[in-house]
Amino acid sequence: MSANLDEFNIQVTRVIARLYESHPRPLTIESDMLWDPPLAVGSKDYEEKSSTAGGTLTWLYRNGIVGGDFQEAGIGARITSAQLTSRGYRIVQKSEGNYGGSTLGEVAVAFLSDPAAPGFSQAVDFIARRMSE
Repeated sequence: MSANLDEFNIQVTRVIARLYESHPRPLTIESDMLWDPPLAVGSKDYEEKSSTAGGTLTWLYRNGIVGGDFQEAGIGARITSAQLTSRGYRIVQKSEGNYGGSTLGEVAVAFLSDPAAPGFSQAVDFIARRMSE
């Protein structure tokens, strides 16, 4: 798998976990926040990484998973008043047999709290694929 696709899967999982935990309270999500640690303006590869994360936010918004006020922000993107759409909420509420009956949202939160956990890469790939169904 390409490095961009791997990072996309992690970023999708990061957004889903944050919105799942805050639901129904809206949040502001910005491109720079999708990296761990968050990007600092002027850091090495800032433009490329901000652009990649902006693409992730654009994809989530255009595919009806995250709603809110979408704005291009320089080379990245921002969604203010971001919430899971009804479609996004239905997806994250589904119980997943592969993960002991936990919901997809619970799986996202659990794996992001421990990125060194066995199965991390498989989990974020699984979560991103579910978002595209």
